[in-house]
Amino acid sequence: MWAGKNGKHLVLVFCLRLTASPIPARCDSRQLIPQQSIRNAISEFLGVHGWGELPQNARLDWPESLPFAAAQARLQVAAADWDKRLQAAQFHLRCVPRSACVDFLVQVALPASAAGDWQRQLAATVALPLARTSSSLPSLPLLAKRGHPAVLILQGGGVRVSLPVICTEPGVLHQRIRVVDRRGQRSYYADVVAEGLLQATL
Repeated sequence: MWAGKNGKHLVLVFCLRLTASPIPARCDSRQLIPQQSIRNAISEFLGVHGWGELPQNARLDWPESLPFAAAQARLQVAAADWDKRLQAAQFHLRCVPRSACVDFLVQVALPASAAGDWQRQLAATVALPLARTSSSLPSLPLLAKRGHPAVLILQGGGVRVSLPVICTEPGVLHQRIRVVDRRGQRSYYADVVAEGLLQATL
């Protein structure tokens, strides 16, 4: 350190010695949910029910921006259903442990050769076991809250649009609620697919 006077001000000059010791970087194990992990969870579910394998050409659609603590968790199918409006199978997935990610919805667009069989199996085989299982589970958490902002994904005809909206009512996973755009000029009915995230068809 060197000190000197400049008029009425005292000037201090510090000489800092830089060392080669590295500064530890913050470690964050969270990443985006990989498609293969989702496929593995659905395939495991299908195997338990004796449905064979998930077709390789099946198209999966899910909220791809959701964080996932991959080093601490695995994915599990909690429920399954057939969406008559979209003509697609949908699976409710969650992490084990639950703290590793929020519950989310995966829609599976199937080839025409398999869609009919899946629709019948989901309607006849899965509905009863899921009804019994859901009664023993705690009530689902609110993923959409009245008056809170959310993101609406509008898709259809090969188009996918993201729109900021405000929820006009609360909603849990799979529930359809009404939302409005930020200016309150247009309303939409959309399905809750994750925390603060909704989906509707154009």
